[in-house]
Amino acid sequence: MKTRVLYLALSLVFACAFSSRLKADTSVTVGGGWDGFNWSCSSQDVSSCTVGGNNFTVTATGPTELQITDCCVIGDQFQIVESGSASGTFDSSGFGAGEDGVQSGCVTGPTCWAYATTTPGSLSYIAIDFGPGTYSFDISMIGLAETSPGSSTVIQGGSGFIQAISTPEPSTLALLAIGLAGLLGLAYFKKDKVVSSAALA
Repeated sequence: MKTRVLYLALSLVFACAFSSRLKADTSVTVGGGWDGFNWSCSSQDVSSCTVGGNNFTVTATGPTELQITDCCVIGDQFQIVESGSASGTFDSSGFGAGEDGVQSGCVTGPTCWAYATTTPGSLSYIAIDFGPGTYSFDISMIGLAETSPGSSTVIQGGSGFIQAISTPEPSTLALLAIGLAGLLGLAYFKKDKVVSSAALA
């Protein structure tokens, strides 16, 4: 009995904490951190699924990467649709045998992104790069996770995370590389000068 009460209390705490980060609007702020979104289906058919807070927009002033990751259960698959055409699909090819329907254990944007991008056969994720401008897009479901590995039924609701981050321009990276090369050269020159001075003494 105590275990059930504890489980219920923890579930309520998680639900309150997570709902406070769900998208209240559909504007994705570059550099604003991870936001959550929910999705639900009225049947076991993926075509009956809707994503809450769709019609997302992001305004970028420079090179930007849109990152979206699934939460919680391995097997859900999404598609990003920009201006009526698909511009990106979550890669589901990495799902290992028996992985569909497995609980991932992650419940935040950073942990789910790290888990998805470093663990083969895990959560779905997608990263789309674009330049300056304002973009409108929708997220649609194209695959549902099994309720447990090998199950004939699928989960009819869940959540995911979304963020937009600035990415360095190639010219910025080139300047950084030149600066590092200069520092290394300076360090080498000083080391050589100290050795020469010691040899003269």
